[in-house]
Amino acid sequence: MELTDCCEPCPGLSRARLEYHALLRSNLRRYFESTESVLPSESFKADGNESPLLGIPPPLPVSAPPGNQKAMSLRSDGQSADDDEVELDQPVRGPKGYVSSLSQFPDLSGTTGLYRSGLDVPFDDDGLSVTSTENGDISSSYRPENLPYGKDMLVNMNLNDSSAVLKLQEHLREHRKQLEYERSQKNILEEKQRQMTKDRAGLQKSLDSLKYQKSVLEQNKLDFEAKIRQLEYQVSDEEEKKKNAELLLKKTKEQLSKKEGQYTQEMEARQRAELSMRNVQMELRAAQNQMKDLEDEKVELERKLTNEISARQLQEQINEEQQRLQQHIHEESQLNSSQRESEAGEEARTALELADDDIKHTRDLVEKYKNEIIALKAELQKQRQRLTEDNSTLSAENDKLQGRCEDLRSELKDHEEALTQYTLQQNLHQQKLSSDINMLRDSLDKEHLAREKNEAELDSLRSRLQTTSSQLEKSQQTRNEIEKRLHSDRDEWARQLERKEAELSSMKDKVQAHIHALNSLETKLNSVENELQISNTSLLERTNQYHQAQREMQHYKTVHDNHDVNMRHEKEMNNKLQAKVESLQDRLSRSSAREPDLEAAGGHGAAPCQRPRRLRPPGETKRYDSLSQGGP
Repeated sequence: MELTDCCEPCPGLSRARLEYHALLRSNLRRYFESTESVLPSESFKADGNESPLLGIPPPLPVSAPPGNQKAMSLRSDGQSADDDEVELDQPVRGPKGYVSSLSQFPDLSGTTGLYRSGLDVPFDDDGLSVTSTENGDISSSYRPENLPYGKDMLVNMNLNDSSAVLKLQEHLREHRKQLEYERSQKNILEEKQRQMTKDRAGLQKSLDSLKYQKSVLEQNKLDFEAKIRQLEYQVSDEEEKKKNAELLLKKTKEQLSKKEGQYTQEMEARQRAELSMRNVQMELRAAQNQMKDLEDEKVELERKLTNEISARQLQEQINEEQQRLQQHIHEESQLNSSQRESEAGEEARTALELADDDIKHTRDLVEKYKNEIIALKAELQKQRQRLTEDNSTLSAENDKLQGRCEDLRSELKDHEEALTQYTLQQNLHQQKLSSDINMLRDSLDKEHLAREKNEAELDSLRSRLQTTSSQLEKSQQTRNEIEKRLHSDRDEWARQLERKEAELSSMKDKVQAHIHALNSLETKLNSVENELQISNTSLLERTNQYHQAQREMQHYKTVHDNHDVNMRHEKEMNNKLQAKVESLQDRLSRSSAREPDLEAAGGHGAAPCQRPRRLRPPGETKRYDSLSQGGP
């Protein structure tokens, strides 16, 4: 049913009444057109005493008496065209000192009113003269809480009554309030949705960071496993190298022992040959100089014999001490080498056991980290489900609000269409009214009666003002109730915000806990790296100790070789001295055997027969001294 149909007048009314109905329909159409475009600048204040949407009711039309058929011209400022026109701008004092005037009543639509400038509207007094009883019936039947919404109200409304028009205006104001309230609620929900999207983005970022940290941890795990495998491979290589080195040591020792045996045999043969050569030379020289030097060398030989005996004793003591020292050094070297080998084996075993323990410990840590990651994934799934549920609820609420907004827009479009039709009809009526102006000018003599009628209508307007004041009080009560509802809604919103903040704080705490767990994991990984570095340093130290032991072994070998060379040289010297001593003993025995013969020959021979002693040249004395000392 169209809005123009609900505003159609009943049959049997006068022409002025029909024109008034057409004018009312056009104004209603304009009002519904302007509801979307023209809105109040200030929003509804919950804590104020006055609302900008509750204004003074619009002016009511004034009817003319039906008998005289005089016309009445009304303008937008409330004054008539002639001097005899009724003054409608007189203030009307209502109850509780409320002062108002008919010119202070605003227009019905905000931009277009029932009376425009230069518009003369004829009225009939049949439908406009409303008594106090009628006002009471209308006020009781058209309360704001009893008014229906939309087209039903306009269908059931009696537009012949000005109080019904006031009720319609109040309903439109309430409708506008409802629209503003719904818009504010929509804005609040949009803000909530934006906040939830921000929270969701933050949670998504935290999830991405957790995924990135998980990937980093997995990469670190793989790196550590690769390092552990590399260390195991290095340990196995070290063991193989150690075994190879031990085999090489054994082979070299065997080769050295063989070479030492060969060398000793060769040296002994060489010494024997040299001794034989020296003995032959000494015998030849001794045979040449034996007869000449026996007397001179007897004392020297005795002295040298004593010196050589003492030197021999000292040399024997030195040799015994050297043998003891060599035996002691050899035993200590064997003990040290055995102890070092045992210690190196034990250290290698302990290092392998420690490496196995570290590997087991790292595997346990990896399993623990996997369990923690699974738990974190479950928590993330729960949080995602919660977010999806919240988003679904918000989307459902948004869909409901959008549906309501679309319904309201469709109603406003219907009202706009009705107002457009009403404006067209009003234009037609204006053309008709322009033709009727001349007829209305002829009815000026009937204005005296119209004034009396207007005074009666002023009385009725006063009564209507009283009813409007009572209705204003009721609207104030409803406003207070709405404010209470707003306060309760705000409290609920505050509680919801607190809940959301608590949830966000819990989420932040969880994220902090995850970060703390990740930091602990990083510290553990750092400790594992430090342990690996310590094991590497210990391996390096052991390898250095092993190389140092090898160097010491080589040093001991060189020292042993030097001792062997010295021993051989001393043996050669001892052999030489023994040969000298034996030769000297032979000479002494020969000289002792020849002494009685020489004495006998000396006793029987004369003095001139004695042979003079032949002096040796200095070269021969030096040669003899060198032979006595063991030289060639």
